[in-house]
Amino acid sequence: MMSTSNGSNVERKEYQGVFKPTKLTLATLANMEARGKGFSFARAQSGAKSYIYDNSAPEYSWLLPGWLAEERIVSSGRLYKYYYDPSGGQYKAKYEVLDMWEKFGVIFLDD
Repeated sequence: MMSTSNGSNVERKEYQGVFKPTKLTLATLANMEARGKGFSFARAQSGAKSYIYDNSAPEYSWLLPGWLAEERIVSSGRLYKYYYDPSGGQYKAKYEVLDMWEKFGVIFLDD
């Protein structure tokens, strides 16, 4: 579990080894909190559980440094995925992230 700048806790699924957030990951979390996209708000609203990932998680290794993915599971069991850029901007689908990168000249090559 990781704490954000305002002291709220963020749950994260564990992989081999210990998750050590980078400075970019922590900066993105702080920007999300500043924009009101923090995880504690989502959980308080709906009883949802939020898990965050950066590019160190195998299924999100495609993310650029500083970008985060959130898996939010609501009380009904439904899974929602959200993506956040380093400034805390939210995207609701992978294709939105890839479209944004394309606008800035980033080329994504899928394995």
